[in-house]
Amino acid sequence: MSSDAERHLIYKAANTPLQFYPFPHFYAEGVFPTDFYAELQQNLPDPSELTSLAETGRVPAGAYKERFFFPLKREQLERLPEHKRVFWQQLKQWLVVGEFGRVMREKFGQLISHRFRGNPGVQFYEEAMLVKDATNYSLGPHTDSQQKVITFLFYLPKDESQRHLGTSIYLPKQREFRCPVLSGMWLEFGVARSPAA
Repeated sequence: MSSDAERHLIYKAANTPLQFYPFPHFYAEGVFPTDFYAELQQNLPDPSELTSLAETGRVPAGAYKERFFFPLKREQLERLPEHKRVFWQQLKQWLVVGEFGRVMREKFGQLISHRFRGNPGVQFYEEAMLVKDATNYSLGPHTDSQQKVITFLFYLPKDESQRHLGTSIYLPKQREFRCPVLSGMWLEFGVARSPAA
């Protein structure tokens, strides 16, 4: 896997300024070089390898039947053909324990420190997954889980035909409303607070 692609991603993400209204976030385009993006598309898991979120027990029974995901965990990765397994293992390494993860924790560092001030023993864990939403899937306005600290969403369309879809940012109807969650940037990568913390 190209280290140039990793450096490109870090450069784009690190140099995109944070926006603080209505919450800390940033939006960047073209975070993967064209040749690497084509390789990424070729290595996406087959739809048959994805699991419906409704079948996982992570959501109420019958909910989110049209959202499918593939956790980038050892058990799931071992089911992939070798070339795909190696690709996603390396990409996960970039995002979670590599330079990108370090730079992003630094980018949001003051905000994270502020959120957890007075709790020096807080522990974090990372989670990375591929998510695919079917045609009729939709999700209304919501705050993120309070367990999440930083969330990165990398949209992975084949072309520009779905440019009108994706994540929207909403303002609360009550101006004084504050959510204690920091949110951020489909490969989903999150750094979350440990339930034990």
